[in-house]
Amino acid sequence: MLLGTLCDDTHGVTRVSEVARITHYAGRPTVREPENIARWEWHTPADLRHLPQPLFTPTAQALNVVWPGLLPGLPAAHLTPRPPAPGPRPRDVCGSPRRPPPYGCAAGWSRT
Repeated sequence: MLLGTLCDDTHGVTRVSEVARITHYAGRPTVREPENIARWEWHTPADLRHLPQPLFTPTAQALNVVWPGLLPGLPAAHLTPRPPAPGPRPRDVCGSPRRPPPYGCAAGWSRT
């Protein structure tokens, strides 16, 4: 589910990133640009604050779109939200299509 587009100007580099919320996955993430990325990993929201810092700034900003306030102190970024796709929203680990879970749900999502 696409949530929006982030634009930031951190360290003098302008970046545009699409933010997507993944609710189901299988397998292991694969590095396709080894010259740019060391590894991809799946983590629960509870683990994210304990990852080695600093996280790649656009990644950290995207995580804050999905879970606002999870990673405080990030450089400012402009978010252009995407309108929801037509039809029912997929069910998530902690919520339902009609009633989103409260902020802080261990494995859920939060509205932005």
